[in-house]
Formats: sequence, C-alpha cells, structure tokens
Amino acid sequence: MAGLTEGCDGNFYGTTYSGGTSEYGTVFRMTTNGVITTLASFAGTNGTYPVKDLTAGADGNLYGVTSSGGSGSDGTVFRVKTNGVVATVASFSGTNGATPWARLISGNDGNLYGTTDEGGSGNDGTVFRMTTNGVLTTLVSFNNTNGANPCGLTPGSDGNFYGTTDGGGSGNDGTVFRMTTNGVLTTLVSFNNTNGASPGDLTLANDCNFYGTTDKGGDLTLNSGSGYGTVFRVTTNGALTTLFTFNNTNGAFPYDLTQGKDGTLYGMAGAGGNLGLTNPLSAMIADSGDGTVFQVTTNGVLTTLALFNGTNGAYPMAFTLGNNGALYGVAECGGSNDEGVIFELLGSIGISGQPADKIAMAGSNATFSVAAYGASSLAYQWFFYGTNLSGATNSWLTVSNVSPANQGIYQVIVTNTYGAVTSTVASLTMASGPSWNLRGDWNGSNPNGAWNYGGSDPHQNTDATQAYGILPGYISLQADNPGMSYAVWTSPIAGVIEVSGAFGHLPYSDSYGAGDNYCDRWIYQNSTQIWHVYDGYNVDSFDFRLVVKMGDTLKFQVGCIAPAYRGNVQTEVNILGSTNLVAPVIATQPNSVTNMAGNTVLFTVVASSQMPLYYQWQFNGTNIADDNRLSGSQSPQFSISNLQTGDAGSYAVVVTNLYGSALSTPAILVVSATLPQFQSVTVANNTINFSCSAVAGLRYQVQYTTNLAPSDWTDLGDVVLATNSTLMVTGAVNGSSQRFYRVKIP
Repeated sequence: MAGLTEGCDGNFYGTTYSGGTSEYGTVFRMTTNGVITTLASFAGTNGTYPVKDLTAGADGNLYGVTSSGGSGSDGTVFRVKTNGVVATVASFSGTNGATPWARLISGNDGNLYGTTDEGGSGNDGTVFRMTTNGVLTTLVSFNNTNGANPCGLTPGSDGNFYGTTDGGGSGNDGTVFRMTTNGVLTTLVSFNNTNGASPGDLTLANDCNFYGTTDKGGDLTLNSGSGYGTVFRVTTNGALTTLFTFNNTNGAFPYDLTQGKDGTLYGMAGAGGNLGLTNPLSAMIADSGDGTVFQVTTNGVLTTLALFNGTNGAYPMAFTLGNNGALYGVAECGGSNDEGVIFELLGSIGISGQPADKIAMAGSNATFSVAAYGASSLAYQWFFYGTNLSGATNSWLTVSNVSPANQGIYQVIVTNTYGAVTSTVASLTMASGPSWNLRGDWNGSNPNGAWNYGGSDPHQNTDATQAYGILPGYISLQADNPGMSYAVWTSPIAGVIEVSGAFGHLPYSDSYGAGDNYCDRWIYQNSTQIWHVYDGYNVDSFDFRLVVKMGDTLKFQVGCIAPAYRGNVQTEVNILGSTNLVAPVIATQPNSVTNMAGNTVLFTVVASSQMPLYYQWQFNGTNIADDNRLSGSQSPQFSISNLQTGDAGSYAVVVTNLYGSALSTPAILVVSATLPQFQSVTVANNTINFSCSAVAGLRYQVQYTTNLAPSDWTDLGDVVLATNSTLMVTGAVNGSSQRFYRVKIP
C-alpha cells in the first residue's frame, strides 16, 4: 500500500499494491472519516502492482505508476480521474526504463518527472520526463558509477531536481545527485555505510536544505554490521551531515520525511520501537518491533510519536500530513485482518521555545514567553508553583511590579483539541545585593555604652560586581539596633544608584534624660555632604539619586547629643570594581524580513555580557509593549503575528546592562499586502506562459481550476521562491475549454 494524496475535493486518494478484482492492486478514494470507495482495479494489461503516492498533474488529474504490467510488462504510468476512470498513459519496455518505483513529480513546465528502478542503457535505472498525454523522454540512464536504482525526485528552489540512488556511487551504498531539467546529472554525495546506506527520497525544508533517511548504515556495531539507518541533511552543494542514528529501540529502517507546518520533520521507521512484543510481525530482523512514527527537528532531536504493535498496524510504509494538522498513513500489515491499516495520528502539539529564567529588579516587569506548535487553535494557561494564574492565557506572561512575593517557579501548559504539552519550569528571581550591619565606634565618655563595639572597623567594602553588577538590586544596610536602618536601591541604568530608606534615632537610656536626646543624620558621597537631617527622635526618610563611579565612597552617619554622652556611628560603602565590566556587545544583529500580511515574523538578537541583560525592542525608535499580536518585546526574540501593513518599518533592540547599552542595527520589515497581479499571458502549443508581480523572498503557489468552485483548485507544480519582482510560470493547457488561474502565498 502506498501513501495517501489529498485531493482538491478534500478526500484522500491512494493505491493498494495487490487486491482488487484481479489481485493486481487498486486505486481508492477515502473520506476523512474513513469511508473507502474502490475506483479502479488493475488487470495486467493496464498495469500491475501500483506503488507510491499519486501525484496531481497540471491538468487536474491524478497520476501514478505500476511497477510491472502494461504492454511492455515493465510497468506503466496511469492517469485516474476522481470519478474512477483509469487510463494507461505510457508503458515501459526496458530500453526506456523498467520497474518504476518512485512517485511522479509535477514540474513547473507542466510535465511529469519520475524514475525507474531498472532499465535504461546501463540497466541501473533512469530518470524520465513525460507530458500528460504520454510523450516520454529518457533524461538520464544510470550506470552504477553515477548511481544505481534511483529513488524519487525532489524539485529544488534553484529550478533543478535533486534525488538519491539506492546503490552505486564510489562507496556502492547510494548517492545524492542534482539534475537539470534537460538531464545534466551531478553526483553530490556517495554514501559509504558509515554515513548511511540505501538513502530514500529527499525533502526540501524551509531552510532550503534537503533532509532524508538511509535505510541502513550509521552505527555499524548494530544489526550484524549493517546498522539501522540514519537521518541526514544535505546542502545543494553536497555538504552532508548525519543528524540522527537509529538503534532499533528508537526505530529501525526509517522511511522518507515530510516537513510539517511547525517546521518539524515527520517520518516512519519500518521496524523497531516496541521490542517487547511476544509475536512481532516484523521478520526483517530478530527481536524487532513493528515500527514507529517519529518527529525530528532540523538539528537532529528525535521524538517517537507512536509505536506499532500489530493490532494497530505493522510495517508503516507511507503517510501524509492533512490540512487539519493530523497525520494520515498506511501500514503494510497488521490490523484486524493482518492486511494492513490506514491510520490517523491526531495533530501533534509541542513546544519549540521554552520559557527562560528571569532576573528582574524590584518594581520592574518580567516577561516569560513560550513558542508552541500544533494543529488547530492553541490555548495557554500559565501556573505559579502549580496554581493557575487567573487571566494568564496568552503565549506570554508579564509579571508587573516585581516583588519578593513573585519570586518562584512558573510554567505553562499548551493545549489544542488533540492534547496538551507542559513546558519546562522557569524561575523568577528578584535581583538582590549584599547586606551590612551599620557599625561604628561610639565616641562618648562611657566605654560601656550601648554602642561600644570595641573598635569595630566602620568601613565596609563592596565590589561593584556584587553591589550593582552581576545581581543588581537592593543593598540593604541594617543597624544592629532595629530602630535605625536604611536601604540602597540600584537601578539598571549604568552608574546610577537610587537611595531610599529611613534613619531611626540612636538608642538611649531614660535615666540620662530623654528630653535632651538629639540625633543628626548624614549621608556623604566621598567628602561631600548630600543629605542631612536634625530633628530629635523622629525617623526620617530619604529618596534621591546618586551618580556614582568606581572608587567612590558612600558614608552613612548618625550623631547623637545626650546630657552625658556624645558620639556618632557610621559606615562607609566603598564602590570598587573591575575594569573588565563593560557595556553589552551585540554578536548577532536582527535580520531584515519580507513577509505577507497575516503571517508571523520573528526577530532575534544575540548579545554578550558579564552581567544580566535587559532588552527593549523598538519600532521606528519607539519602545514596544507586548499585546495579543506582539510578543517578547523585552526578550532576545520578538515576534509579530497576523502581520498588518502598518507593521512595516524599522525594528531595533536596545540591550542594556549596568555599565551601558548597545543599540542593534535596524532590521527592516517589509509587509506585502498586495496580492500578485498577472502581467502578461500567452498561450501556444497547449502551453500557457504568464508572468505576475512578486516580492523577492516570498514563496508563491500557482493554482488552477476549470469551474471556480472553492474546493476545486489544483496546485500547478510546487511552491516557487521569488528571486525578484516578477514570477514566471509555465503550464500545460491540454485542450481545456476554460481554465482559471490564481497565485497564493502559502
């Protein structure tokens, strides 16, 4: 059984390798709720044993291949209409190829491209081009040196085709190749078993790299030296990176990959996974499970999504991602009749960006954010120490006016109609500094007075990295007697200390005459008096800003005059520091972006510092605040969802620490609100050529229909990346009485 293809009518179409009236396979249609209708059965002369998924052609019909049968007995290309009419379009006879075993690709020129596993001049397979009316041209014949037994083709963003061969090449373990539309072939990679063997089809990801799997190779200490396969990335110039190696427990013999809307790659392993089965259906290797479904990030982090156990299927073969976010696939065996199953894996949900720990100044704001993906609408609920935070239902959470009560553990649960996922925990810490006792020598005549500390050193030193560097915040100074205290608050502005607090009076004994007890309070910066109060017993508050620098001395002093005793108590805070404490440095600037209205963009900055960093994104020079579309305005990553034309402009970020700030270079956001406009149209020889306006950097999908019904639009080729202001499109007309075209932003 091959994979499923979602039709323009919302149904899925596929083939079975065998079965039907002649036991040579069928073509079927399936609704999203599982109702299957057989459209055609193969009978030998029109082909036998269809393989791989169906492909939508430029004429609106579906096309597929049979691995054998037909007039030449070496396979066919067939066309199937959604009403069930099947017609043979071409037959293979060995010379022009044999045993087609890969899915057809619809080219931008309206032709179909494909491969055969065998045949051709070297009998190692071919690449061919075919018109929708059956004119077939052999473009490449493989000869083992340049590869053998090709897999499917994948169109590149550069207009070339990319593909793999199961064998051949310098290591005889398969190749990756590039081919122009006129058949010029370049070998990019030769596999050697250690880096994989027997690669499958390639997938072009959003980062413009290709991703794929190898059926064998990787860890050669396993599976009797053959390995269980790999996931790899390859660039258009042939730089190969092995991202993940299978070990049977996490799957074995992986199949082709597909990239989801969340940017994650999805795939299947034909065996492995649940190794505890008492009677696994898999006979490929000993002690093997019945296969897995997995997702893997573009940097190689793999997560197993499902394990097959025979009852729910075995040997998963192919799958497709539906528009509803669910994954639909087929397994070759298993199920109630042990003849295979069609399954649905409900829309996955996951977190691509975890909330980060925060350090915030008292009285400031702290914002947590999470990046999640999944099918259908996502809902968010933030928690503080496991308790729901009322109203905290966005992808971000802002804690305002931070106080000690806000310190602790935060977490978010993201849900959709298919499930839920919980983030890692993130902590909020209120910045704080060291504390000192207000100590000093009592200068009165009574050596046993209450404030005699035996000559304690009145000088307190603090390194700037402690006082207002690494952890800016409160520097709390407490008198040994609770009646006298003050506090120093350091702000995130370089070199500025905000001083506030209160002085209590010195303790005294009523026996010495309370009515004659007076207290003076002073604060000095270096030798300059900057604050002084004298009013007897009262506690006096102070609140002002000081501009300080390393080397300064702050002195806090209280003097007392009583009938029998005179004296004062004081402390000095020496502002020390290291010369390597500097303003932030921006290592990676935010990039300019071009996107379409309604989409989401993300700006990112990377900065370095020895101290905590504070971020503030700006739009055209004005500070930004988070709302229901803007997220991360005070973090390294800032995103805008549901783009509007008014969002276009200059975005920059100010990165600050206690010793200065750095302003990033501006990133320019271009928002295109004007849909592509057709500029010129010509029709000749059943071929339409037209140009339309475009925005360089955006991707476009051309579609056509014959009746303007909302559900009847069909893709004309693959998504195209615009490199300038004009998009050129070519397609086959094939005698249609009328046809309508449109260009979409996918």
